[in-house]
Amino acid sequence: MKDPAVERQTRTLLNVLNLEAKYGFNNSAVVGGGLDGMWPNLDRVSGLVRNLAPMNGRRYASMSQVERRTWSNAAMRRLGGSDRESASVASKPRQPRLTSPEVPHKNRSQSSVRRALGLETPVDTLSFLHPATKRALDALELRKTRDVLWHFPLRLIDYTKRTSIVDLIPDEEATVEGEVVSSETNRFSGRGGLARVRIRDGTGFLTITWFNMPYMAARWQNGDRIVVSGKVGDFRGRPTMENPEYDDVTRGGKNNQRGFIHAGALVPVYPLSAGLNQRTVRNGVMQCLDNGLRFVEETLSEETRRANDLMSLQDAIEAMHRPMTERQHWRAIRRLAFDEFLYNQIAAIRRRTRWRDSVTAVGLEPDRALVHEFVSSLGFDLTPDQSESVDTIIGDMGSDFPMARLLQGEVGSGKTVVAIAAMLSASGVNGKQSAMMAPTEVLAEQHFLSMLEQLKCREELSGYGPVYESPSYRVESRDRYLRIGLLTGSLGQREKRVVQSMCAEGELDLVVGTHALLQEAVDFDELALVVVDEQQRFGTEQRAVLTSRSPRPHMLAMSATPIPRTLHMTMYGEMELSTLRAMPRGRTPIETRWAQTPFDVTEAYSTIRNEVHQGRQAFVVCPLIEPSENVRGASALVEFDRLSREEFPDLNVGLLHGRMNLAEKQSVMDAFRNEEIDVLVATPVIEVGVDVPNATVMLIMTADHFGLSQLHQIRGRVGRGRHKSTCFLISDTGSEIARARLQAVVENLDGFELARKDLEIRGPGRNLAEVQSGWSGWRFARFDDFETLGRARSTTEDLLTNDFDLKKPE
Repeated sequence: MKDPAVERQTRTLLNVLNLEAKYGFNNSAVVGGGLDGMWPNLDRVSGLVRNLAPMNGRRYASMSQVERRTWSNAAMRRLGGSDRESASVASKPRQPRLTSPEVPHKNRSQSSVRRALGLETPVDTLSFLHPATKRALDALELRKTRDVLWHFPLRLIDYTKRTSIVDLIPDEEATVEGEVVSSETNRFSGRGGLARVRIRDGTGFLTITWFNMPYMAARWQNGDRIVVSGKVGDFRGRPTMENPEYDDVTRGGKNNQRGFIHAGALVPVYPLSAGLNQRTVRNGVMQCLDNGLRFVEETLSEETRRANDLMSLQDAIEAMHRPMTERQHWRAIRRLAFDEFLYNQIAAIRRRTRWRDSVTAVGLEPDRALVHEFVSSLGFDLTPDQSESVDTIIGDMGSDFPMARLLQGEVGSGKTVVAIAAMLSASGVNGKQSAMMAPTEVLAEQHFLSMLEQLKCREELSGYGPVYESPSYRVESRDRYLRIGLLTGSLGQREKRVVQSMCAEGELDLVVGTHALLQEAVDFDELALVVVDEQQRFGTEQRAVLTSRSPRPHMLAMSATPIPRTLHMTMYGEMELSTLRAMPRGRTPIETRWAQTPFDVTEAYSTIRNEVHQGRQAFVVCPLIEPSENVRGASALVEFDRLSREEFPDLNVGLLHGRMNLAEKQSVMDAFRNEEIDVLVATPVIEVGVDVPNATVMLIMTADHFGLSQLHQIRGRVGRGRHKSTCFLISDTGSEIARARLQAVVENLDGFELARKDLEIRGPGRNLAEVQSGWSGWRFARFDDFETLGRARSTTEDLLTNDFDLKKPE
């Protein structure tokens, strides 16, 4: 006895093959998805024909017309049909249809539409999309076919595992395939209503209810097979589902060449805006995928894909939207991540090469004698990392091409000392100038004050008025002592003009400033070195203003936050890297405690009092200067008043914040260094450039207000002497992310580990300071995926070696 299912499927496939022959084997016999879309519904006969030559398991859409005709004849012979009809009509190809026969398009052939279709085709002109779908895509600002293809899902829901009805468990997600046995509509007063459909699978019955969708009852006929996915309910001991996702097994998913997309599969969940639903967007994306994917051009050579085990770009895009397996989806992400790394590395390596080759460097003779004199005056020995970095940087500055180096290191590892040594080397016998840029006035002022102290400067009179000079160091070519200046936006106009004039006439050797150094009014007589502190907080265009000079000055960037190797290659791939890991001798580990209760805070105050009674000092850091209605956090002014009157009335409490002028800040810091202040209440103004070995307690108020790296920076103001130091993090936050940050600080003293933890908690975010060379950010590349980055880097180097300007067509 013949199997009726096999007979029905055989007739269906033979009819499709005859239509294909009639239309010239252009894959238009099956509307909306092509012949490949039918295979899930021809499971009883597909195995007989899909492995016949020349298909050999491939997709029908990927075959040429000649190959399709050859395979079709073989398939028809295998199925018992005749291939004479297909051979006779194949010589008279007809134009393929865009729409169903019931809605013909007069004066507009399928071929003309297909010729017009491409990645840049406006979505509102795509005839295969329903008007409602077009409106949904427009609401998502998906204007072109390309936009839709690159509108990737946020996540996938795994509905691939089928569950028998008898095994359904209430309140769990499940997928069921069954046969419709009844369907009915219940209408409510007004326009509401519901559809109730009952299915069976041989093990039991499942009742499905679609609320506010009474039309669903008419969609199904008894005997239809459907697959539904959703949360299982229970009504009087019988399983139910309400408003589940669904797909039609009998007719197949007409908008999907790979089978189901709404249920019974790895179902994509797309980002939506208000008023849209997943089903409409899914259908639209799949239809655009079926019709537009073939226009996606491969960007990598077959050799590169094979060497790096990468799928094609077309396959990757398709697998992002409708993967057959989770591994296929992972491989798609890996391909797209490789592309992101590749484009990033191409931009980085080309920037580095152009930096070195486009212009000559400022010629310098490294003044090692002056550097040695400075290092000897410090009163402590440099760490091996510091010594190596100084030698490397001075060596770079003596070469023929402009230096571009990133100096990263732990809090308190001595980056500023290395930078000052480099700046002195540019002065001395060379008589050249150096500029240090900080992203904020507070940081610029702290660097300036630190530099005055380390170079033992004093205020002297000059033809320009008062100026800071260091009698310890002479600039022989200018026959005077080394001079240091500060230029920030808050200086008065007269002071700015004086500093600008001294820069232009070469009367300032070391200049510290903010973005004010980037203004056109600031010129330098002979700028040899630019030091950029907090490199990640400056945009490329900002830095380029100082470095787009000829001859080009050398650039030394500094990062107070250790950068994982992957991020160094992606963010600063054009720079060489120096790292300070070792801490200066005499430093003691800092114990970090998280004070979450009033009792914990009282203990923190007791620790401060005990330390002060033993002759030591403490910091209390607040995120705000004064209370704010918009920002939650402790303020320095309020805490200073409260601590002075209530907690420590018998101690000397000082105050330091960013609104104080430079002289006031310097006076307070001098008093603190001279131990005239016991407890210093401050804002994050003290996060860099403050070195007081006698300070042993750091209390950070509203600690959840700060980022992880900033907490590490502030904590690093203590632990600089031989006495044990303690840092208290005051916070009762309920935020999971903030609590994760605080716990990471408690558990780790290693800045490199904290940098990794920080990225783990919040993700790498936007790693480049600005959009460069068409680079629009990261979507798939992970900060910890060094393996893929390494492969992309190697591919980039090979590519640019043979075609630096990327002009070859291959």
